[in-house]
Amino acid sequence: MPENITLEDYKKVYHEVAKKDRARSFYLHLTIYLSINTISAIINIMLTPQFVWVIFPIIFWGIGVIWNYVSSFILIDSKLKKLSLKTEIELKRSSDNE
Repeated sequence: MPENITLEDYKKVYHEVAKKDRARSFYLHLTIYLSINTISAIINIMLTPQFVWVIFPIIFWGIGVIWNYVSSFILIDSKLKKLSLKTEIELKRSSDNE
């Protein structure tokens, strides 16, 4: 790691990388959700059209997808700030003990 990087620069880049990873994770989850539920809907329509059971996984898994979105795009900043603060406190505590 280059020696001229400040802690603030490191935190900024770390937060950007973490946000990109969370966004990538969300889009993967959304793609799997849409793919599996599309296949399930086709199976439902072909095999048991009289009972639309596919609505249950769509709704309940959809709640998980919505939560993943909120966690990945809305709450991520506060989570990263908390993590940074905890890390700084722990570093200060460990340097005080030395």
